Amino acid sequence: MLTRRLLLTSLALPLAAAPLAGCVTTTPGFEMYPQPLLQDQPPPPGKAIILIGADGLGGVDYVQLHHSSMPAINIQHMFASQIIAVPVAVGIRGLRFQVFTRSGQRSGYIGSAGFGYIDIRSTPIDIDRPGLYFIGTILPAQGSVVAEPLPAQLAALRSRLPKVMSELEAVNFRWP
Repeated sequence: MLTRRLLLTSLALPLAAAPLAGCVTTTPGFEMYPQPLLQDQPPPPGKAIILIGADGLGGVDYVQLHHSSMPAINIQHMFASQIIAVPVAVGIRGLRFQVFTRSGQRSGYIGSAGFGYIDIRSTPIDIDRPGLYFIGTILPAQGSVVAEPLPAQLAALRSRLPKVMSELEAVNFRWP
C-alpha cells in the first residue's frame, strides 16, 4: 500500500510541476495571425496597435515577429511605401522583427529548409498598455530595418485611420 502511494506520488509530481518548469503561455487575447486595420474604426478595446513601415524599392508580403512566448506573430499582408497598423494583445514582451518576405519573391519550405525568408532584427519592445507602438520600417531592397518612422508615412497613416490614431497615445515615437 505504501509503495503504491509513493509510486503514484512520484508520477504526479512531474506533471504538477510542468507549468512551473519554464512552459510559457500566450497573453490573453493573443492572435497568431492578426489582420491589419484597413478601415477607419475605433481601436479594438484592450488592444495595442503596432505600426510597421516599408519603404524603398519593392514591398513586403509577410512579416514574422518574435516575442517572449510562442507562437510567433505572423502578418500576411502585402504593403509597400506605407505604415500598416496591426492590433495585438497587451502584455506581449520583447516583441521584435524576426523575418520578412519581399513582394513577388517566392518563399516557403522544402522539407525543413526555408527559402525566401529574410532575417531582420529590431529593438525588442514590451507592449505593456493600450497605445501605438512603432516597431520599425523595413527596407525590402536592402533587407534591413530603420528604427524611426518616416514622417510622411506617419502623416499618411494619420489621415487614413484618424479615429485609431487620435484615440490611442503614441508610446515609443513622436508624431511629426
